[in-house]
Amino acid sequence: MTAVLVAAGAEIPDAIQSVTVATRGYGSMAVANSCGSQITNILLGLGLPWLIADIRADATVGSKGYVRVPDHTNLQVASLFQFANLALFVVALLLMAAVKQTPKAQLTRQKALLFMGAYVACLCGYAIYIFA
Repeated sequence: MTAVLVAAGAEIPDAIQSVTVATRGYGSMAVANSCGSQITNILLGLGLPWLIADIRADATVGSKGYVRVPDHTNLQVASLFQFANLALFVVALLLMAAVKQTPKAQLTRQKALLFMGAYVACLCGYAIYIFA
């Protein structure tokens, strides 16, 4: 639970930055900022600790050279929710831009509501999974 609160708190500055840039008329920069910060958080937040643990496990005498993840089912479910969000993002923004043959993805009010609804659905779905 603490990790969820820390993660939410870490995203507040990114959200404020994206909103500020979007209100100044740079919508593409706001979308790029939100996507880039998430990718960096996932790659560094998961990859770096696992790399350090793996290096440490290799250095330990008698170790099997792999990192054990004790509750991997929760991680798998969270990654499926993240994959669903990424797929929705690709379809709604990038694929639609390719279909319409426009050089830029357009974030309309309907797409924004779709993304906010997906966010709430993921939060509720994961909370139901965790607490059920």
